[in-house]
Amino acid sequence: ELVETTGLAMAGQTERMVPADRILYALRDVTGTVPSRDLITASILSKKLAEGLEALVLDVKFGAAAFMQNPADAEVLATALTTIARGCGVNTRALLTQMDTPLGRTAGNWLEVRESVDCLNGGGPADLRELVLLFAGSLLEQTGRAGSLEAGIGAASAMLASGAPLAKWESMITAQGGDLGAYRRLLEVDSIVPVVVEVRSPASGFVDRCDAREIGEAVRSLGAGRLTPQDGVLPGVGLDQIAKPGEAVRAGDLLARIHAPDEHRADEAHRRVASAITVSDRPPRIVPLVRY
Repeated sequence: ELVETTGLAMAGQTERMVPADRILYALRDVTGTVPSRDLITASILSKKLAEGLEALVLDVKFGAAAFMQNPADAEVLATALTTIARGCGVNTRALLTQMDTPLGRTAGNWLEVRESVDCLNGGGPADLRELVLLFAGSLLEQTGRAGSLEAGIGAASAMLASGAPLAKWESMITAQGGDLGAYRRLLEVDSIVPVVVEVRSPASGFVDRCDAREIGEAVRSLGAGRLTPQDGVLPGVGLDQIAKPGEAVRAGDLLARIHAPDEHRADEAHRRVASAITVSDRPPRIVPLVRY
């Protein structure tokens, strides 16, 4: 009903809706079969094909924090996904995108939502905007609503600038029973957890590495993810203002901010993040975000 009236809805697994999905994910975790290409393909496409899609665009990641760290392996997965989906009658495209470095400048549940809202509001990091507009533009081309990918990206960019996507997002919050006033007040708060710690550059030079896997482990150790199915999730923890490879820094400049539930976990995350973000005296070779 929400999709028919509002145009979209967001939900998670419950005991009444796709309960088997939760069980299968838990089994993949404990059996060590998460990186299985066949299981990834079946997991993704069983859901997408059930939706009766007109077109589908897939973000297949490679790099340090991806299931498929090697671009060649990611390409094999992309081929499997597109071949099967097209065989089932869905106009499908897959783009390979690198995940050696975190996308955007945040990592963590609420912090990433807030950054996404910045993007909807006309701001946000350049790499996040690039990927959002690329995939939106691709879908416009695939469905015949734009004559080319470039035209689709242009149309998506104009739509984003219009404010309509932000209004749609807020209408979804209201339709699903959210408190829009409380949500907007949260957007103005610098942090919703008690401890904020800064990671500073040890030297002047250029950021040459920001290891997305190590950043992810640091964020999970703060409580943003689960180590066991029984673990809770702390929505406010994570990182923001993350420095990206290629950026020039001086000794003492900010490399990232840690949002932690307590001092102990802040110290552990600081150690991990300081190791994940390194500085050298020469600018690094920048790998393009998208590999077609």
